[in-house]
Amino acid sequence: MSTHVTQIFDPFAASPSGFDLRLALLAVVLSYAIFRYRQLCSEYRGETAYGIQNNCQPITATIPYRWPGGLDLLKLQYDANAAQRLLAYQTPTFEKFGPNLEIKLFGNSGYITLDPLNVEAVLSTRFEDYGLGSRSDGLFRFLGEGIFTQDGNSWKHSRELLRRPFMRIPYQNLEGFNEHLDDIISTLLTFAKNGATVDLKPLFFRFTLATTTALIFGQPVKSFDGEEQNSFSNSFDYASMISGLRIRLADLYFLYTPSRFKQACSDVRKYAFDFVERALADSGNDNGDEDAKYAFIRDLYDELKNPELVRDQLVHVLIAGRDTTACLLSWT
Repeated sequence: MSTHVTQIFDPFAASPSGFDLRLALLAVVLSYAIFRYRQLCSEYRGETAYGIQNNCQPITATIPYRWPGGLDLLKLQYDANAAQRLLAYQTPTFEKFGPNLEIKLFGNSGYITLDPLNVEAVLSTRFEDYGLGSRSDGLFRFLGEGIFTQDGNSWKHSRELLRRPFMRIPYQNLEGFNEHLDDIISTLLTFAKNGATVDLKPLFFRFTLATTTALIFGQPVKSFDGEEQNSFSNSFDYASMISGLRIRLADLYFLYTPSRFKQACSDVRKYAFDFVERALADSGNDNGDEDAKYAFIRDLYDELKNPELVRDQLVHVLIAGRDTTACLLSWT
C-alpha cells in the first residue's frame, strides 16, 4: 500500500537556498523603526533649537482622550462636523483648557492656538517659518493646486494671481449682491410672517455660494437647473466635510478616502472645468457682456495658460468665498 503525502506551502518557511522570509520582514520592520526614530529625533532637536532661539514657551494643556490613539477625539469631531456644530464643539474646549493646546493622535502631537500673538506669528510676522505639512496632501484631491495647498513662492504666486482679478471684477460696486440679498430678505420676511424661528447659517451658506459662483463662474448657482444645482451643492458640501476630516488625520489622511468622496470631488472639479471651457470657447467672440461675465476666468487663463490649473484656482476661490465668509457671517 502506497502513501501519498501532500506538502503544505508555508510562505514563511526557509527556502532551499536558505532565504528566510520572516527574517527579511523583520529586517524591513526594524529598518523602518530605526529610520523613523532617527527622523523623530532630528525633528525634536530642530524644534527644540527653534524654541530656544525664539523663546517659545512649553504647552501646558493637552486635550484629554479615552480611546487608544485618541480615536474618540476624531469621532467627536466627525460627529460635530457632520452636524455642522464643529465650532460650537471646539469652543468649550478652549474655554476650559486655555488658548494653547496640544492634541495627540496616533502617537503624534499637534498644536492648536487661539492666542492672538501666536496667530499673528503664523499668518504674518513669522509666516516663512511655517508650512502646510500633510494638510496639502489631505486637501489636494478636492482642491488641486492653489493657495490652500501651496507653500512658499508657489503660495505667493497664487495669492498675487488671485489678487489682480479681484481688483477688476464688477462686484466691486456691490450691485451684484443685490439680487442675492433680496433672496435672503424675502426668506426672512416669510419666517417673520409665520412667527417661526429661522436658522441663519443655511441662508448665509446659500448666499455666499450664489455670490461666489456668480463672481467666478459668471452666473449664480441658482441659475443651474434644479437637479444640477442640487448635485453641485451636495457634492461641494460632502467634499468639504470629508476634506476637513482627512486633514485631521495628518499623515494618515489616505486611510479615509470613501468612494463617494472621490465622486464628489470629481463632480465639483468637472463643474468648474465646464465653465473654464465655456469662457475659453467664447474668448474669440466680440461680445462685451460675455467678456464681463467670464472676466475672472480669462484673467486667470491669461496668466496660467493651463485650463486645469485655472479650474483648480476656481475651486480654491469657491471654498474661500463660500465656506469662510458664511461661517464668519454665522458666528455672531
